[in-house]
Amino acid sequence: MDTDKLRRRGRRVVIAVAFVLLGLIAIFPVQAALNQKRHRAELVVELAELTAETTKLEAQATRLRSDAEIERLARLNHQLVKPGEEAYAIVAEQSSAAGRNPVPSR
Repeated sequence: MDTDKLRRRGRRVVIAVAFVLLGLIAIFPVQAALNQKRHRAELVVELAELTAETTKLEAQATRLRSDAEIERLARLNHQLVKPGEEAYAIVAEQSSAAGRNPVPSR
């Protein structure tokens, strides 16, 4: 009778070990699937950001093909003027008294 109990106990141990091993083996594919799902979600967000940036850059490229935009940028960034026009620069007033022109005394 003791041998029957030992055999049953041995079978239970073997079955328990088998279930533990199957559980450990199953963890890796499940973990990989979860990682892939998370990575896919990150890529979807990145794709949306890149698509928005592409749309913005395409609109900018379209604007830069027009003469009006090129002229606007030349005037704004490089202070260019058309022939016959005059450019004026506004100089800020200096804050220290030493930099001001003294009033002539009489």
